[in-house]
Amino acid sequence: MKCFSCNYLPSALFITPDETANENPMTPDDKLQHILSHWNIDRTLHTSPHQGLINQTYLVGEPVEGVLQWVNPIFDARIHNDIQALTAHLKSKSLPTTELIPTKDGGLYIHDDEKGYWRVLRYIKGHTFDQISSAKLAYEAGKLVGQFHEAMSDFDHEWQAPFRDAHNTTLRMDNLTRALNEHTNHPLYNRAYELGKSILGDWSKWSGTLDLPSRVSHGD
Repeated sequence: MKCFSCNYLPSALFITPDETANENPMTPDDKLQHILSHWNIDRTLHTSPHQGLINQTYLVGEPVEGVLQWVNPIFDARIHNDIQALTAHLKSKSLPTTELIPTKDGGLYIHDDEKGYWRVLRYIKGHTFDQISSAKLAYEAGKLVGQFHEAMSDFDHEWQAPFRDAHNTTLRMDNLTRALNEHTNHPLYNRAYELGKSILGDWSKWSGTLDLPSRVSHGD
């Protein structure tokens, strides 16, 4: 099945160490203030308790009204055109969604002086769950993803940013096998090996078709 992932975030299993935000120290406050000067927004900054492996994330405003993100240069800047189109479509379906807050010049993002990009997304008040703690929470999460997929079923858009082939399952299984064979000295290897072994074991038992229609899906 080939899917078009709306969030452009490939699995961390397949990103080399020099591509992750962990190799990039958090940005100093003075630089963050300069970056935020490009937006008409309260510059009060809060470090987000939810940091990913790829981008840097900060909460902005008092009360919080935006999410400032440094976007890793592994992503093409044109993803922001796609994000704008996608969130506008979700709004037209009356689904709660974040959206890019334009800069003072009307841009969707700015370039970082060194590498990558900066963007500000509208903050949606709520709770972030890093783990599924109950069957009820899993059900509600699945229900929300289903609503997203239903809303995107008629999304007609010519994608601007190139895809990283993140949902080519055969390629990903080959990459996982190679990673487990070549990175035995990684500090998290033992944990990754057990998980990878389980995934590859299930994949070896797959007998269904992979020839399904292309569709927009949620990449996480």
